[in-house]
Amino acid sequence: MTFKNQCVETSAVFLYHYMRLFCQEGVKLKSVLRQTKQMRHNTDL
Repeated sequence: MTFKNQCVETSAVFLYHYMRLFCQEGVKLKSVLRQTKQMRHNTDL
């Protein structure tokens, strides 16, 4: 029982860290995409 709980806790912590990292990377990707979009828009002009 305790082993199962520990397993669930560990996976939950791992998932939390992974999601946080994923969110941070997502924000970086969004800003990069926005910058490239602006650059493309500027070259079109």
